[in-house]
Amino acid sequence: MPHQSTHRDHPHAPGAWAPAGDEAEAGHEAEPGRETSSGRETTTAWDGRRLARVTLDAHGSPAAVQVVDGWERHAAVDDLAAAVLDAARTAARTLDERAWASLADDADRRRRTPSAPVASPAPAGTPRPLDELAEIAITSLSAASQADDAAAVGTGSALDHEIEVRVVRGGIVGVTLRGPRVARTSGTQLSRLLTGAVRAAVTDLRHRLAAQAPAVSDALLAEVLAHLRALTADPASAGDRT
Repeated sequence: MPHQSTHRDHPHAPGAWAPAGDEAEAGHEAEPGRETSSGRETTTAWDGRRLARVTLDAHGSPAAVQVVDGWERHAAVDDLAAAVLDAARTAARTLDERAWASLADDADRRRRTPSAPVASPAPAGTPRPLDELAEIAITSLSAASQADDAAAVGTGSALDHEIEVRVVRGGIVGVTLRGPRVARTSGTQLSRLLTGAVRAAVTDLRHRLAAQAPAVSDALLAEVLAHLRALTADPASAGDRT
């Protein structure tokens, strides 16, 4: 029985997660690129063999998967699973490159036109010693990192779990295709099933992330910022505040 489970390390494509957008139409884009759907910009990419295409919505969240009709004449199910993951990598990389370019443009605009400083929240009362705050922050971040590794993976399935997809905040990290029905399913039908599984995985991930407590509380950040403001105002007094 053919079976493939493909996995990659967590990518680092930027962007917040949001519900997936409309499914991309078949046969429109042959290279990584942008499309506009209902006024929202999307990013699309095919795999190297042109078996599958992945579309990311305007927030960088996987939104749709397209599989070409007749794929079974050119590849096995394990090849198709790898193709979906390859297309997802390419789309995420393309979006990442655009995000960095946008950040560079924004930084250049800020250098030319300085903006007013943003007000930060003030702590209620006297902040705790800086070394104590640092220890609390390090402990909180370590615990959050461990929780993120354990919980922040969303899963979605279709066709009685013969199709399974796993996503993290950076994109699709795993595609599993197994069973004789997958091998007999047309590209149009697989596009619909894979897209449904991807959207279910994104929704699952969003719920998991929402259930996680923030690594560092707003109150702790306010205390740290109070120390930073004091140091900026009187650097010589740093030793008195630790």
